[in-house]
Amino acid sequence: MEREIEQCRDCNMGEHGKNIESTTHQCVLCTTFHGTKLTSNSTTSCPGASGNHHTSEENESHSMNDNQASRTSSSEPVECVIPNGSTAARRSVFERFKNPDFIGKLNCVSYAKASDAVKRENSHVSKRYEVEKLKQQETDNSAPTVSEKGDTHIGIHKYTDDPCTVYEILRVKRIFQQIPQKKRMPVDTPIFPDKVRFVCISDTHSQLHKCLDAIPPGDVLIHAGDFSNIGRVTEIMNFNKTMGSLSHKHKVLIAGNHEITFDEKTAPGNNTGEMRELITSATYLQDKTIELYGINIYGAPWAPEFGINAFGLPRGEKLLEKWQQIPSNTDVLITHGPPLGHCDLTKSMQRAGCVELLNTIQFRVKPKFHIFGHIHEAHGMSTDGTTTYINASICNLGYKTVQSPIIFDIPLPEGVCKEDF
Repeated sequence: MEREIEQCRDCNMGEHGKNIESTTHQCVLCTTFHGTKLTSNSTTSCPGASGNHHTSEENESHSMNDNQASRTSSSEPVECVIPNGSTAARRSVFERFKNPDFIGKLNCVSYAKASDAVKRENSHVSKRYEVEKLKQQETDNSAPTVSEKGDTHIGIHKYTDDPCTVYEILRVKRIFQQIPQKKRMPVDTPIFPDKVRFVCISDTHSQLHKCLDAIPPGDVLIHAGDFSNIGRVTEIMNFNKTMGSLSHKHKVLIAGNHEITFDEKTAPGNNTGEMRELITSATYLQDKTIELYGINIYGAPWAPEFGINAFGLPRGEKLLEKWQQIPSNTDVLITHGPPLGHCDLTKSMQRAGCVELLNTIQFRVKPKFHIFGHIHEAHGMSTDGTTTYINASICNLGYKTVQSPIIFDIPLPEGVCKEDF
């Protein structure tokens, strides 16, 4: 019997204004077989579905379990698409695709749609299986080698261009422990005479003046880059003036990927020296070390290539060459980009960090603290048991200055007084 139908709004069964010979269709949201009248007059709620899409006649069929059972064995064609609903509903659909009898009931259009969805699902499963296999079989080929002279050599990880896969391999044997906010040092903690107070910020994007009241006092203020939007002269001058108004005795600064006038590769006319000279209220570090209170602080602006690309380098050899310049006696490391697996997770759930930087830190340098920014949405702290990692981004993903500075203390080395600095 032929009937004119409308498309069922939630499970997408049927086609508007077309006649079909089917007397039933199966709802992929509630996995119940429905009747033929799919018109949207007098809709009522369907158990298990996310919206109201069944007619009163269809709801009668929900209570007719015997009829449903007999319809399941029917040889009549059935329309089906993969739902966007609950996991249970999706699983039910994929299970039915394993049944040859069910496959035989699908019309060509629905089968094509469902087949594409199954292929996508299988692709994700295949990727997960591949990573799990790597985690079981892969030896950490990035582990260091030690020369006869005792020098530690960090190699390039063979999956360096796929940080998500590398992270899945490494997290089985290494520590990636997030530090919750309640365990961070409160910003109003008193400053002790026998400890050096570090205050960390990053990614203020020409808005440092908006967050002055939120920056606590300390001995050393660290800014991990992206203090401007594109490194214009006016931006640098305004930042320098605002930085100078802060009370911290020492201020340490590196550039980020937005400071295009500080990088010879991206600076118009390569006049980077003139731009750096505009910074007079802070110590600017670019692949250099400064010693304060007997504590070695090293700054480097580099990060994997991304978007606005000052100081951006390809993953692997080029970045590793920069990390090899970090002295092994570094106590506080500042980079703009994060290491792999520590405060580097993007909004799209991708890992943005550099595995060669991670290995340099964990196998050779082993600093007490590593401060960085770049990934605004990953603001926070983590640890590997030796080094504390700090993403100090002040701006959130929407470039609003709503995230807090992060502070920490380092005890003064023996025989060192703050008054000496």
